[in-house]
Amino acid sequence: MANRTTPDKVSPLVPHVETGFNFAPFIGQANRLIDRILYTPGEETDTAVLLDLETYLAAHLATVANPPTASESGTGVSVSFARGQFTKGLDSTSPGQIAKAMDTTGLLASAMLGKQPFIFEVFGT
Repeated sequence: MANRTTPDKVSPLVPHVETGFNFAPFIGQANRLIDRILYTPGEETDTAVLLDLETYLAAHLATVANPPTASESGTGVSVSFARGQFTKGLDSTSPGQIAKAMDTTGLLASAMLGKQPFIFEVFGT
């Protein structure tokens, strides 16, 4: 199935990345995960919810791959570090938490914690 979301919808959810960041690999992966885990052809499926889930999941994946950094300078030396714990599945990012809350089945959160198998693929830069 074709991607439901677009870079213009995902970009505002990941404000810490530079202008021109390529969201296509993350959108494609989110689309495949949504299709595999949540979308069932032949059954009534709320396409608006699937669009929102794909958008927030793509933002989550982009944030995990490119975490925000914060500066800390207590001694006059600036140190950059990644924020968040990325071992907590969807709970590790704000967009992931929203996607988790929107998925009433709980299947997406289970897959992201490794309770359901999936392959995370990122191509390009």
